[in-house]
Amino acid sequence: MFKLLLLLVIQVKLAVSDDGVMFCKKTGETEWEHHFCINYNPKFHQLPVEENQALPHNVVDLSATYGCNASDYKSVSASVLKDSLVLVSRGNCTFTAKAMEAQSAGAKAVLIASNALLTPGATNETADYANINITVGTALWENIDQIKGKDLKQVAILFAPGYESMFDPNLAVIFLIAVTNIVIGGFWAGKTKHAKYQKLKYKHKRAQPSTDGKKGGTGDESASSDEEEEESVDISVIVILVFFVLVCGFLVLLYFFYDYLVYVVICLFCLAGAMGLYYCMHPLLHRLCPFKARLPQNRIPMLKSRPYYTDLALLAVCVGVAIFWGVMRHAPYAWVIQDILGYAFCINVMKSVGVPNMKVCTIMLVLLFFYDIFFVFITPLFTKSGDSIMVKVATGGGSKTNEQLPMVFKVPRLTQDAISACPLPYSLLGFGDIIIPGLLVSHNHALDLRINSRKLYYVATCIGYAVGLVITFVALAVMKTGQPALLYLVPCTLFTTYIIGCFRGEVKMLWNGVKDTGSESGSNMESSSNVNSNDGNLESVVTSDRQNTTTARTNGGNQSPKSMSSTDSESRELLKK
Repeated sequence: MFKLLLLLVIQVKLAVSDDGVMFCKKTGETEWEHHFCINYNPKFHQLPVEENQALPHNVVDLSATYGCNASDYKSVSASVLKDSLVLVSRGNCTFTAKAMEAQSAGAKAVLIASNALLTPGATNETADYANINITVGTALWENIDQIKGKDLKQVAILFAPGYESMFDPNLAVIFLIAVTNIVIGGFWAGKTKHAKYQKLKYKHKRAQPSTDGKKGGTGDESASSDEEEEESVDISVIVILVFFVLVCGFLVLLYFFYDYLVYVVICLFCLAGAMGLYYCMHPLLHRLCPFKARLPQNRIPMLKSRPYYTDLALLAVCVGVAIFWGVMRHAPYAWVIQDILGYAFCINVMKSVGVPNMKVCTIMLVLLFFYDIFFVFITPLFTKSGDSIMVKVATGGGSKTNEQLPMVFKVPRLTQDAISACPLPYSLLGFGDIIIPGLLVSHNHALDLRINSRKLYYVATCIGYAVGLVITFVALAVMKTGQPALLYLVPCTLFTTYIIGCFRGEVKMLWNGVKDTGSESGSNMESSSNVNSNDGNLESVVTSDRQNTTTARTNGGNQSPKSMSSTDSESRELLKK
C-alpha cells in the first residue's frame, strides 16, 4: 500500500531548467569557435535571453585553483579581472564563497568546472542572493579543457536563450502514454473488478453442498477464485483520509529531506516497477507459452506453492530490468526504461485498487484536487525562497545529489533550439495524474458491465480525461510554469460521470453503488436494464437441471445417460444465451 502513497505525491510538471549557453572565441575572430552548455542560478544574476543582448567578457583561466581565497586571484592583474569571466575548479569551498571572491576581484561571472552540470546553490539564500550580483554557473570539465591552456586572450558571452516554443512533440508522446494507459488500464481493471463481483455474487451457490454430500466446484476453481478476489481491494473513506494526511506529510518531508529520501523512493520504484511489469506480462506469458512445468516438491518457504518455471523466469527478467534502470538511471536512454516500468506500474495499481462507489471516488478526487492546488499555487506564499513545494520536489530543485524522483513519466524535448547544446530537458507527468483518474475510469467500466450500459460511462470518462490533458498542456504553454494536472483532469472526468448519470437518472445509484441482493433475479439495477427476465430463465434452468440430477440419483441411475446429457447440453446452451 505504501507505493500508492508515493505515486500520489508527484503530479504533472514541466522540468524547470536553469540552462544557459557559452559562446567562446579568440580575440579578434568573427566566428564563435566553441559552444558550451552551462547551468546557472538565476537568483544570483539573470542572464539575457537574446544573443545580441549578451555582453562579451574576457576569459580568465584560473581552473588550476579553487577560487576560494583572494590569493588565488593575485596572479592576474586587476585590469584583466575587471568585468571578466573567471574559470575555477569545483571543490574546497561552497559555490557562494567562490562567487564572493570572484565578485570582490572585479569579475562579472564565475564558472565552476565540474564533472556534472549542477545549479549552484546558496548557503544563506536571503543574504547570499542579496549580496552576490554576478553570474554563477557550472560547466563540464570536458568543455573547459577545450579552452584552458590555449591563448588566454579569449572572449565569451553568456545567455539563456530558452526555447522557441513551449509546444514540443514530446507533449504528444506524453499524451499518448497517458491516454493509452487510462484506456488499457481502465478496461482491464474494470473487467477484473466485474469478474470479482460475479464470483462474489454466485459464491453462495458454489458453496452449497450437492446431493452427494460434496461441495460444488473443484478445489482448483476455489483457489482460482480466491486468487482473483485478492487482485482487487476496495478502499474506504477512512483509508482515503489517512492516505491524504500521509501524502501531505510525506511531500513536506521530501521538501526538507530530499537528498536522503530520494534514494528510498528510487529503491521502492524499482520494486514496484518490477512487480507491475511481472503482473502485466504474466497473463500474456501463460497465453503464449505452452510450457507448464512446475517446480518439484520442496521445503523452501517462498517456493512451497510450486510455481511454474516460466513464472520464475519472468520474475527474474522483470527484476533485472528494474535493477538495470536503477544502475543506469542517469544514462540518456534511461527514460525509456523508466516509462516502461511506470506504464506497467500504473496498470497494476488500477487493477489492484478499486473504489466501491462514486461517493468514495468523489471524496478522493476532490481532496487531491485541492491538494494539487495548495502545494503548487499556495505554498510559494509560505516558503522563504518563494518556491512551490510541489514543483521543487518534482524537479529535484536545489538538490545536491542531482537526483530526480522516478515516479513520473518523462520524455525529452524533441525539437532543436538554440539551447540544444545542453542536455535535453524533460516534460514530466506524474503517475498520480494517471492512476487517480484511472481508478474512476476502471470503476465506470465495471459499472457499465454490471448495468449493461454499453460502456457509456467508460468511453465518456476516457474522452473527458483526454480533453482535460489537452487543457493542461494549453495552460502549461500560456502560464509558462508547471501545472497541477488534477486541476483540469478532475473536473473533466468527474463532471462527465455525473452529467451522464443525471441524464440517465442514475445519480443516486452512482453515489451509493449498485446493491447486490445475493441472487440473480433480485438485482434492481439489472431489472432496470431489462435483464431480469433473462435472470429468471437462467434460474429456472439451473433449478431444473439440479432437480433432474437429484431425480436421476434417487432412482439409482434409472435415467439414461443419453437423456441426462441432452438435458445438460440444453442447459448449457441456454446459459450461454
